[in-house]
Amino acid sequence: MNETVSKLKAEAEKLGLLITINETLYMSTKKVKQGSSYKTDNTQLEQVDSFKYLGSIVNNDNTGEEEIKERIAAGNKVLYANKKMMYSKLLTRSFKVHIYRSLIRPVIMYGCD
Repeated sequence: MNETVSKLKAEAEKLGLLITINETLYMSTKKVKQGSSYKTDNTQLEQVDSFKYLGSIVNNDNTGEEEIKERIAAGNKVLYANKKMMYSKLLTRSFKVHIYRSLIRPVIMYGCD
C-alpha cells in the first residue's frame, strides 16, 4: 500500500494537486480488523467503514441505510424548525402541504436517484 500512496502523490503532483496525508483516511472493502491503521511516510492512515462524499454516505457494505436515516433526520430538523407554522390554525391545509412539498420533501429526497 505504501507504493500505492507514493504513486498517488506523484500523479497528483504532476497535475498540480496536493494531497494532505494528515487528513487522509482509507476504506477497505475486504474484511480487515476494524480500527486498524496503515503507516506511510511517518504518518498513520486511519481505516474507516464509512465516509461522506459530495453529501452522500459511502460505506464498505454498499447499503443505503445510513443515508436514509440521515435524510429522515434532516427532514425532521426542517419540520421542527417550521413547527409553529405547520401547527398553526391560521394557515390552511393546502398551504401547509405546499410548505411540505417545497421545504421538507426536497431535503429528504436530495440526491436520491
